Amino acid sequence: MRFTLRAIVAFLATLAALVFLCRRWSLKTVSRSTLRLASSMHVTDSQVQTVIHHHFPGREVVSSLRLAGGVINAVFRVAVTELPRAHVGDALSVPSAAGQPEVVVKFSNPSWQGDCKLRNELGAMRLVRRHTTVPMPRVLAASDEPRSNGVGLAYIVFSVAEGEPLKGALAELTAAQQNTVFSQWADASRQLRSIRLPGYGSLDTRVGTLTARHDDSEESSDAPVTLAPLAGNALCTGLGPFDRYGQYAGARVEQFLPLLPLASAHMGPRLRCWSQATAAGGRRYGGDEKLLSPVLIHHDVSIRNLLIVRGEGRIGVRLSSVLDWEFALAAPFDDEAAFEFMVEGLDGDVLERFWQAWRGAGLPMPDPRVKENSLVYQHTVTMAHLHLWGLPPKITAKLLDDAHNNIDTLLRHRNC
Repeated sequence: MRFTLRAIVAFLATLAALVFLCRRWSLKTVSRSTLRLASSMHVTDSQVQTVIHHHFPGREVVSSLRLAGGVINAVFRVAVTELPRAHVGDALSVPSAAGQPEVVVKFSNPSWQGDCKLRNELGAMRLVRRHTTVPMPRVLAASDEPRSNGVGLAYIVFSVAEGEPLKGALAELTAAQQNTVFSQWADASRQLRSIRLPGYGSLDTRVGTLTARHDDSEESSDAPVTLAPLAGNALCTGLGPFDRYGQYAGARVEQFLPLLPLASAHMGPRLRCWSQATAAGGRRYGGDEKLLSPVLIHHDVSIRNLLIVRGEGRIGVRLSSVLDWEFALAAPFDDEAAFEFMVEGLDGDVLERFWQAWRGAGLPMPDPRVKENSLVYQHTVTMAHLHLWGLPPKITAKLLDDAHNNIDTLLRHRNC
């Protein structure tokens, strides 16, 4: 009997060790695979041409300039041939300011299951187009059928947005012009806050392979937009959608745990503990869950993806477009302002002007509990993606140490 108990104990100990080693191997494997993905988003000229030929018959690609993206997306600005007026009938009939019709094509990386983010972005833009006057690019075409669309990748084709990035222009604006832009930014956020949703999560919508009509934009179609599991830079997670805020807040962190690099693997069990405690923490929010009701948020809005046009109106500036809706969520509005990247690049008097405009639009400052949850999320994202940013090793190590130290106190608040 004693021998049998010892054998069972030894077996369980060995099994626990194997689970631990497999966990470390899995994290190491994920880390190495994502490192390879940093340079694997390759799109050929032929794929760009296939998109144009399929959706805009008779047009040819004149030039194609890669703009942004790398790991998750590849984004191109594409100039196409003009057609004789008698044959014009597609959504590119109006040429760009340069005299040549242009579009922006965003391809999703299949290794990162980008079709989930693509449908999320389209779903968000459909809701925004139906219920607000927030300016944004038109969706001219899209496909989430990489196996049958002839391109081999999911993609969206946008109109070229009017304006210049606020990031580069902000320092050149007068205080009055900054106030005008910030007020319009706050009003856009106020309009998003009015879009009430039945739960927490990402969005999904029917896509297939479609092309906009000449006289209308695709996102205004009657295709339904539904809640979906969380979809972001943590692949198609399968987590959600959720009925309660606590469940959503915990899952937002949990989705990144498989992507933690080996240097942060020791934080995995503590973050999982935090996620479970947050998901079960209904009493922590009590009746305030109603105040944390889900609405549509952009969740990546900042001076990086806002465009402005100068020289118009009494003040001489207006907000002309809000870009990059791929991280949009059905979430508490507090999560918008709690996300520190929203005010990245704003400081001093400029930051104070922004918050004055925010409060002037009747928008709330984030609940401290939501702010704490958002910080855990942000530090987890940093740990999961830092090795993909291409920074020098010493800077990467420093930022990783900072993330570990900052998150340590927050995890202790939940006894993790």
